[in-house]
Amino acid sequence: MIIRVKAKTLSSLTVGGNTSIGSVDVSFNELGIPGSSIKGAMRTAISKAIEEGEVKDYTSCGEIEPSKMKDCDVCRVFGYPNHEGIVNVHGVKITPQAVLTRVAIDDKTLKAMEKSLFKQEVIKPNIEFEFIVEVKDNASCKEIKLVLLSLFYLRLWRLGRGGMIDLKVEEFPKGCDFSELESLKRWLWE
Repeated sequence: MIIRVKAKTLSSLTVGGNTSIGSVDVSFNELGIPGSSIKGAMRTAISKAIEEGEVKDYTSCGEIEPSKMKDCDVCRVFGYPNHEGIVNVHGVKITPQAVLTRVAIDDKTLKAMEKSLFKQEVIKPNIEFEFIVEVKDNASCKEIKLVLLSLFYLRLWRLGRGGMIDLKVEEFPKGCDFSELESLKRWLWE
């Protein structure tokens, strides 16, 4: 089954890494936003929500290191070593619209570091894009709900290098009651 998700940037968004090309220090991923980046952010967002007691009736080992992952609801849905999970996220081809100059911050002092300006390619705020979440057809209603909850909590987490997004799901999968998640059908941050 397919879940179509509309997303909108709330802040400048960067998904990428370093480059050897001299024009920017932190380039946007040349593929756009990989599905693995979105899936990883969904997984982290729901794991944190479960860990903080926001979501009941699900388990999360809270691990990101594959060798430490245990059999839990989050791992069964999103996958872990020798278990592919039931979710696949298809990325989106999107290109940056701006280059920002930023300054690095010292984590210990929380102050700007001297001589530490860098340039970063970003997608500007208020840009809409769409991605697809594919869930295996044999998924239970409880598993599908966990996927939808991960999208809900992604609104409160981050994507890429600290970017914030809002999102909404156009239509819920049929056959299950997801009425408690109706707020996913509209933007949260309007």
